[in-house]
Amino acid sequence: MPADIIIATRNNALALRETLLLLIPQISGRDRLLVADNGSTDSTASVCAELGVERIFVPDPGQAHAQNSAFGATCNEAVLLTDDDARPGPVWVERLKEPLLADDADAVVGGVALPCELAATLTTYERGLFFDIPTRPPTFEASPYLNGCNMGFRRAVLAEVVRGFDENLGPGRLGYMADTLFCQQILQAGGRVRFVEGAEVQHAIDPERLRLPALREKARRHGRSTAYVRHHWVHGDEPARVLLRLLKSICPLAAVRLHATGDHGISRRDDELTYRCALYRAGLALTLTRRRYDRLGANRFS
Repeated sequence: MPADIIIATRNNALALRETLLLLIPQISGRDRLLVADNGSTDSTASVCAELGVERIFVPDPGQAHAQNSAFGATCNEAVLLTDDDARPGPVWVERLKEPLLADDADAVVGGVALPCELAATLTTYERGLFFDIPTRPPTFEASPYLNGCNMGFRRAVLAEVVRGFDENLGPGRLGYMADTLFCQQILQAGGRVRFVEGAEVQHAIDPERLRLPALREKARRHGRSTAYVRHHWVHGDEPARVLLRLLKSICPLAAVRLHATGDHGISRRDDELTYRCALYRAGLALTLTRRRYDRLGANRFS
């Protein structure tokens, strides 16, 4: 049974080419491989043309926007997503689409592993920041999740549950949580999310993302993205409570920064406090804005 496989990319042609070369041998029958190009100005178009891969060019910023545009071009029952820096295994397409086409799940996620040589330089906590979860975690049944670099869903989900990713979230916008909110909306509607063993990708992240400034920016973006979801979808905390939590986080963060050394990696305390300060600052600002969803709802207000 066929699937549409979508790779989101922006100005990462060399990495994209490597991922496409791993995916092309897995395409069979009516499977379709689509590149959702979010405004690339490098050689992405040439790579797609050279390899004969369909490319959808979406100039407006935001990975979620590019992916949603690609969703509109899908025609098969299963939709699989990965990133340009993810390296799928040799049976990734077959394994990931199987439970969707058998109607055993509405959405699926596979394992993610960092390259061994890279993982060896990181602490356990730092590996967790990049979702280094190659096998089904024991907590998955209680806390299902989706990961945008290795996930899939039945195309009917777009018509029956949620129209697509929230385009204010994800890379190119607030930074994260587009896949998280999508997953929670599916679960809230009674959907089934399953972890698929044997559908692993290796996440070949840029080493620059492991430097302290980049990791702090990652924590800030994660905080702002979470604040957006809490305000607009969960209908979260009162302003006074958010302000109090912010004030309680500022001084400890300053103390951690004062004693920080080195430029590689990040301590758990630094990461958590950076995240909290960004979460509460953004949350405080959002209390002045109109909510974009009914509480725990699927579709955004127009």
